[in-house]
Amino acid sequence: MHLRHRHAMLLLVFLALLAGSLPAAAFEALTSALARLPASAVEKDTGLVFDYLSPRQVRYWRLQDNPGTGDDGANNAIVDPGGAMRLTGINFQALDTILVFGTPPARGMFVAGPELDGETVAAAFRAREGFEESTEAGATIFARGEDFRMNPADRDRNDPFGGLLGTAQRIAIGPHGVVFMRAWAPLRDALPLASDIAARSEADVALGRTFSTMAALAAARDPNAEAFAACGFSMAAFRLREPRSEEEAAGQGAAPAGIGSFDYALFVAAEGPVEEAAYLVVAFPDHASAEAAGPILRDRLRDFIPADQRVDAPVVQAVTVMGAAGLVTAAVIYTKSDAHPAARQLMNWRQAVYRRGFTPLAFE
Repeated sequence: MHLRHRHAMLLLVFLALLAGSLPAAAFEALTSALARLPASAVEKDTGLVFDYLSPRQVRYWRLQDNPGTGDDGANNAIVDPGGAMRLTGINFQALDTILVFGTPPARGMFVAGPELDGETVAAAFRAREGFEESTEAGATIFARGEDFRMNPADRDRNDPFGGLLGTAQRIAIGPHGVVFMRAWAPLRDALPLASDIAARSEADVALGRTFSTMAALAAARDPNAEAFAACGFSMAAFRLREPRSEEEAAGQGAAPAGIGSFDYALFVAAEGPVEEAAYLVVAFPDHASAEAAGPILRDRLRDFIPADQRVDAPVVQAVTVMGAAGLVTAAVIYTKSDAHPAARQLMNWRQAVYRRGFTPLAFE
């Protein structure tokens, strides 16, 4: 049995127990989206699985405090929503969820929120030239262009769905939200994000259960908090980059001793009434591995926070999940402030991963 599938099966009992102890609103937008994440989002070479943002929660923040998403088109629509609203019928600033997932060219986007109206979105695309309309698995689909192809004539910086490059568009509108992909095959893989009618594979169910449970574990520490940003990675993302020179190698030092094999890591930033926190949640194959790794991750995260980023004397905690599930979470906790230190912490961690320098989980 594949490691990911075995791990997901072990999570079943824990997920049921945890769900019963959480209020419905705790991290609801994040856990709901992750529960339907398609297995095709996992790309073994890069390790990036998804980026998540709740624009509604950060729309009045200073630009430098906004974690953004992994998609420039979506980021533009958050900063300047008028053009995107005209083209797509979606106010990106009012969304609860922007989930960017997968790896180019099969990178996609899912958007959702209580103010998103499917009929308004459909009307916006019917008013545009070049789109063909169809229905599938309970979703209304608008398509333009050949799979993965780019057309300079379709470039429009106001279009968050591939407009910066003029890429092909497959837009699926369902009861849960709107999915954008650049080709038919990946769109069909991602249709469960928008519609419950769409078929899901065993791998889809396993991945969605794993990440939604990881997010629920972070939510359990502060049931009144809301997650405003998150990103997920597979273990491949944490391999240290080869140094470019002897000087860089000397400055980088040796890789820390390994904490063992793990499946996925999740970063989450959340704010409650009086506290905010950045969470690292790691999925190990079994409880013993998670229990051994918990104190190590706590210490490594504390050492990884530079002195000038220790806003409000953060408290670093580690909690290992008891039982069969091999999950461990480490939380960097701050007093809530207008400086949004949890957001800055998540951005620092994410950037370190992209640079192949996130040493708490690094391996060679």
